[in-house]
Amino acid sequence: MKKLFISLSVVVACLIFCGCSVLNQGIAARVETTDIMEDKVTEAVQQYRESNNLLDDAKWKKYLNDSKMTAYDFRDQILDNLINDEVKNRIAQIKNITVTDEELDNQVSMAKSLNNDTDFREVLRQDLINEKVAKTLVADADLTSTNIGRTMLKYSDKFNGSTGYYQIIFPSDKREQATNVYNNIKSGKVSFEEACTEVTSQDKTGINFDYIIYDCFIENPEPAKTRLTELNVGDVSEMIDAGNYIYMFKVVDKIHCSSPLTRLSELSDFTQRNIEMYAKIENGQNIYQTEFDKYKNSMYIKKFIPPANLSYAV
Repeated sequence: MKKLFISLSVVVACLIFCGCSVLNQGIAARVETTDIMEDKVTEAVQQYRESNNLLDDAKWKKYLNDSKMTAYDFRDQILDNLINDEVKNRIAQIKNITVTDEELDNQVSMAKSLNNDTDFREVLRQDLINEKVAKTLVADADLTSTNIGRTMLKYSDKFNGSTGYYQIIFPSDKREQATNVYNNIKSGKVSFEEACTEVTSQDKTGINFDYIIYDCFIENPEPAKTRLTELNVGDVSEMIDAGNYIYMFKVVDKIHCSSPLTRLSELSDFTQRNIEMYAKIENGQNIYQTEFDKYKNSMYIKKFIPPANLSYAV
């Protein structure tokens, strides 16, 4: 009996240190103290197959072959996504980021879905958390620490004192249509943003450029520049005839940066989006990924050996 007891102890010790035994059966990965269960991975794979018309095993096998993947490769991709979601959840805890029921209800409403079951709402909740985490990490990042951050600093300095606005543009031969849209905005029948959407979706001759930041987009005629700089946040300009095009603007931000600027959180959401957009175009990097990786690399993350026979391995 003593010999048997010792043998069992050795086996248990080996299994614990190897991390690949029945002691961890059913666990796909662990992020800090949170376990991601294999059933959750399988469910996510199943949902992917359903949404992409791949429930038929022959279609699924062809998809994997065309993608040069095995079922285990696909499982790893799904598992990586689930791990990243859990990392974001932990960042949300650190940053005190939450999603309210009201925000979730609005998301369901915007999706125009009548599906209010718990699983569906949890998917939307995770999406909202992910979005808020990304926004917060970019806003709170030390811009001096990365190349893209330094590019953002350059643009924030360039745009300091500028006016941020939405604009709608019509060709000059669409003056009647432009006038109708302008009158509807000024009378309060539609908001400027609603008019932007209507113009771009229903009439391809109207062009909406959102999120453009310049001191003034129109340099000529000069009076246009004066009129724009005199507007306050929320004001809508008059119709501006610039020759080949007719413009109307809504001021959404007056950009004032501290010097030196170190964090985008000092700026409005509008200005943050624009500065990041310009920096990405020039720099080709993503400050969010840099910040996210810092948090992820600081966390304990372990993947366990997958089951020998996956239900979706064909």
